[in-house]
Amino acid sequence: QTKDLLAKTIRGDITMSVAGKRLERLGVGDFVEQAILETGTDLTAARLETIYRTNLNRAQTQGRLDICRDKTVQAFVPLMSFSATKDKRTRETHRQMDGYVATVEQIDRMGIPAPLGFNCRCAWVPMSIAKAVSRGFCDEDGNLDPDAIAKHNGKRQELIDKRLVPDAG
Repeated sequence: QTKDLLAKTIRGDITMSVAGKRLERLGVGDFVEQAILETGTDLTAARLETIYRTNLNRAQTQGRLDICRDKTVQAFVPLMSFSATKDKRTRETHRQMDGYVATVEQIDRMGIPAPLGFNCRCAWVPMSIAKAVSRGFCDEDGNLDPDAIAKHNGKRQELIDKRLVPDAG
C-alpha cells in the first residue's frame, strides 16, 4: 500500500489530504500522514520521509536521463555532470563525485544514477555541447575526447571502481 501511495504521489495524481482538502500535489508531510492512515504501517515518520525523498529524486533523475538517452537530444547534450549538494549533510563520497562527467550510457553501465543512496540530494545535470566543447570534452561535431574526460574525472573514477558509490544497500 505504501508503494502504491508513493507511485500515486510521484505521478502527481490529485488526491485528498487526511483533512479532506483536495490537493494538487502530495507533499512530504501529507505523504507521511496519508501513509500512516491508509496503510497502518509501523514505519516511522522519518523512514517514510526518507522513502518519499529518495524515490522522488530517483523519479526526477530517471526522467532527465530518459530524455538524454534520445539520440536527437544527445546531439546537443552529449554529456551529464554529477552535481552534489554541498552542505554539512552531504556524504564525503558524494562531495568527491561532484563534477564527474559521463555519457548517459556510461552512467547506466556503471550503475550510478542519482540518488546514490537514501536521502541523497545529488543530481545529474545535462551538459550542452557548447559547454562540452569549451571544457575540451568534445569537438564542435560532438565527437567526445575520452582522454580529456578521463583526465578531468581523475580520482572520482576510483570511487566508482572501488564501489564506494553508489552507497551500499
